[in-house]
Amino acid sequence: MKLSCPHCQQKLEAPPEMYGQITDCPACANALQIPTTLPDNEINIPMQSQEHSGFFNKIKSLLLCPIKPYTLLMEMQKKWLEERNKQREDRQKLLKQQEQKKQQEEEEAKQLLRQQEENEIFLIRQEIITLRRSYAGCFYTDYSSKRNFDHDKWLEQVSRFKKWKMNGQSTAVFSDLVIKEIKVFEEQNRLNIQYNDAMTGIEYESYCKSLLEHKYWMCKLTPKSGDQGADIIAERQKKVMIFQCKRYKASVGNKAIQEVYAAKGHYNADDCAVVSNADYTKSARELAQSLNVHLLHHSDLDNI
Repeated sequence: MKLSCPHCQQKLEAPPEMYGQITDCPACANALQIPTTLPDNEINIPMQSQEHSGFFNKIKSLLLCPIKPYTLLMEMQKKWLEERNKQREDRQKLLKQQEQKKQQEEEEAKQLLRQQEENEIFLIRQEIITLRRSYAGCFYTDYSSKRNFDHDKWLEQVSRFKKWKMNGQSTAVFSDLVIKEIKVFEEQNRLNIQYNDAMTGIEYESYCKSLLEHKYWMCKLTPKSGDQGADIIAERQKKVMIFQCKRYKASVGNKAIQEVYAAKGHYNADDCAVVSNADYTKSARELAQSLNVHLLHHSDLDNI
């Protein structure tokens, strides 16, 4: 270490092992205190960029402080921890804001879908009668008399309706929505007429007609006279069926089977049936089997 004597201004040089000791000046023999660190003007810290100047100033403060370097280190560590915690809080705050924004966007998208579905339901309900009729037309009976549903034909009908009325969800999704609304409509308009034994023959015919119409049949009651054995002429999916309605207390006999079979030929129908609240005689059942006439109870009309 190079230093000057404060008494005689003699230039001196002290080895490191003498730092902090008291010795005599070799020129003037006065007592001389050798400092423990370099003088401020002899500390040489290279010039750095502005962003590093704070760091080097802290290092310089450490080198110039012979008393409490540990305290400065603790303060530096404390400041560093504070900055790190602040950055962590800022990052968490940013992530929270991003999450809130994402949730808001998702909620807006859901609201938009709900609004779109409400608009579609409104249009469906306006045309529910037509759609219900189209839906019924997609059912068919195969060679084994099993009732099936033509899904492709139904999707074609729905796609046509969509192009006519709106643009929105896929045809399959929209089809499910239409079927759901049809079921709701049918539930709300469920047949409230109940059978009772006090019905007249004409009232019983109207009751059977309502049951058939609830199952998508387009029905027409024949005149009270000159009906040629037919009480109801029903049509569905281009199939015509003749019904004769008998509200009896006793069992239904052969005459009703003969009349409805004759009416089938007269109206050039595809099928025929006798509907009654009562049972059928053994002879009537045998005749109906040989003529291929259906013998039904009015409760069977829900499944026809």
